[in-house]
Amino acid sequence: FTPPGVYFLTYKQKDRILRGRPNASGQPSYQSHVNYWMPFNGGIGLHDASWDRVSEENLYLQRISWLINLPGKKAAKIYEMIDKET
Repeated sequence: FTPPGVYFLTYKQKDRILRGRPNASGQPSYQSHVNYWMPFNGGIGLHDASWDRVSEENLYLQRISWLINLPGKKAAKIYEMIDKET
């Protein structure tokens, strides 16, 4: 989950591979491509989640993550509106 608080965007990046912590064999526990990555508070960040097939209307009700999964169109809109240190 995302800890409560006020945070500033660290940076923003397009076309990024997000990788999980290494497993016992040293490989990332997951690798997921995102079109929009907007991190804050260390490794927490906003991003599109094209692999998540939940409808846009109830996405926030269905998934819990320390990353903030967004529908693609909404991630694109936020990416264009937000600046570093916002």
